[in-house]
Amino acid sequence: MDWTGWLAAGVTISSSTWSSVSGLGLSDDSIDTMGTKTTIKIAGGDNGVRYIVQNTIETSNNQTVVAAFILEVEARPNVKTR
Repeated sequence: MDWTGWLAAGVTISSSTWSSVSGLGLSDDSIDTMGTKTTIKIAGGDNGVRYIVQNTIETSNNQTVVAAFILEVEARPNVKTR
């Protein structure tokens, strides 16, 4: 998640926490080296179901900011590999 537009000049992300309802696997969360973007790997979910994924950050000026997005899971067609 790109937090650049939300952060005041010189403010960076000190910590990041991700959450979602059960059914999704969240792993490998990180903050980029500039301290302005957060990432998470998401796995699982049921076809056609919409999930709310939330990211809560703490900033270098001691503010807490929360943002969320909706993720809709779609089944992938079988892909044959050689």
